[in-house]
Parts: sequence; structure tokens; C-alpha cells
Amino acid sequence: MNNNSSNLQNNSTTVILGLGSNLDDKYLNLVTAIKALAQHHKITLEMVSLIYESDAIDFKSDCFNNMAIAITTNLTPFKLLAITQGIESINGRTINKQGLRHKKYQARKIDIDILYYGNIKFKNERLIIPHPEINNRLFVIKPLLDIIFLLPSMGNVVKETIDDSLLKQRVHELKEASERLKTELKRERLLK
Repeated sequence: MNNNSSNLQNNSTTVILGLGSNLDDKYLNLVTAIKALAQHHKITLEMVSLIYESDAIDFKSDCFNNMAIAITTNLTPFKLLAITQGIESINGRTINKQGLRHKKYQARKIDIDILYYGNIKFKNERLIIPHPEINNRLFVIKPLLDIIFLLPSMGNVVKETIDDSLLKQRVHELKEASERLKTELKRERLLK
């Protein structure tokens, strides 16, 4: 865990983010995004899932590396969204003036989605929590199952959504990359 935990107020919320990358060095893109998040003074990295490889869905592209991370923060959902979109933007993702991504599905160095923000439910044109595509994407569900116990009220909801159609999606665990990631984050004291 990083040293930010003492900076967080008692009203911190557990947030689960989904990360994906399918351009350039996918592993490095994931690590760079996680480090950028963990080094923010109002974010504490709590846990990371394994990394999974999956095919692109709804558009043709190279395969993705996907994972989920759990953080605690006292940032509002919109402030956290601004931070995640800033990281995406630095890596080439474009958004319009309303804060909406220009293209829904595209190849990208990094994609960061707020999957859960505690137990809140929220919806407007910029942000829907929980993320509306969780139940349709095995590449989201598999990493989520690695860490969802941090939000016990959501764990059963995720497990109940796995059906035969989802199991046809190719999702493969990348053990070596996952172990390397955890070792690197622990060495830098960003994860305990």
C-alpha cells in the first residue's frame, strides 16, 4: 500500500476500476496507468486482479490485456472520472467538451472504467455506476471476481451473471505478467 492512506479521510470509498489495453506494450500501459492512479494523493491502491487476455468485442482489433483494481478514495465519482480520463487522454484517447469519449469502441493504449463506486447507483450521460456493460463482458467479470469480495454486496450479483453466452468469449489468464505486476507494485510500495 502506498503512503497515501494516512492522507485519506475516514469517508473513503472502495472503488473498483476496470483497465484494458490493446496497443503497443499492453503490460507497460497497464502498469503506467496503475502507478499514475496510485501516486495521486487522494487514491490508495488496495488490490489488483490477475491480468487477462481477451479478444476485442464489437470491433476488429488486436487482443486486449484486461484487469481490475480496487482503490480507496474520498474523491467524488466525477473527480475520479476526470483523473481516469486525464490518464486516458495522455495516452491518446480523445474526449469531447462534454467529457464523452469520441468513439465507444476503438483500439487504445489504456481504457479505465469505473465499474463500482462503493455501493452507489448513479446514471447520467457522462457516468453510469455500476458500469452498464459488466454483465456482458467476461473480460470484465473474470478480473472482477478476483477482487469483488472487497464489495461484498456486489459479489453475488457478478457471479449470478455468468451464463453460457459469456463463456463463449475467449478470456485467458496471464499468470506470469500478473505475478510480475504485483512484484513491481510491491517493490515500489504502491501495494502491500
